[in-house]
Amino acid sequence: MADPDNLNSQDQKVSTRLPGRNIKKPLAIVGILVAVILVAGLAFAVKKYTSKSKPSPVADKEPVPVLAPQKRTAQPVTEDEKTIAAADKLIAAKNYSNVIKLLEPYEPKVTEASKQYAIRLRLGNAYAAINNPKEAINWYERAQQTAQPGADSLYLYIAQQAEKSGDKPKAIAAYHKVIELLKAHPTPTSSTSIDQYQTKIKALGGV
Repeated sequence: MADPDNLNSQDQKVSTRLPGRNIKKPLAIVGILVAVILVAGLAFAVKKYTSKSKPSPVADKEPVPVLAPQKRTAQPVTEDEKTIAAADKLIAAKNYSNVIKLLEPYEPKVTEASKQYAIRLRLGNAYAAINNPKEAINWYERAQQTAQPGADSLYLYIAQQAEKSGDKPKAIAAYHKVIELLKAHPTPTSSTSIDQYQTKIKALGGV
């Protein structure tokens, strides 16, 4: 027959061991989970760092410059066009004396009407710019020979240079011609311009 004291002591041992075992098992599981999380987090951090530190094959290459499309401008192809282009550069620089030196000896060589007009007009403008109205009128009148119909600007230039030189009859005749062309080819500002030129004609002694 079992000793009651021994049974009690055995029960106490069992009762003291059972809670310990129950506590240790959850702690072990929690420890494993924490370790797994830490390892996974460390692996993710290492992967992220290495992906940043690795040079990108695209980034290493220098960017290819993208050139904006350039407008193509017509280049001078004939001797006449080259000469006119050279004259325009001199005009832009206000080097009118050299415009005259370039174009005046070249003008007799030109046979195409549009090029003759372009050169003669530039010569007239150059002479007007250096205050030589008589030569300016000479070249403007020669430009009229190859001008398009209705080129009222040439008559206006002649009128202005004639007025400057004191040639009132020529100025009055040119202003009348400008008015005639404005009436034949009216624009929204024609009436205002006509009034201005009629006032000039009266100031010069014309009617």
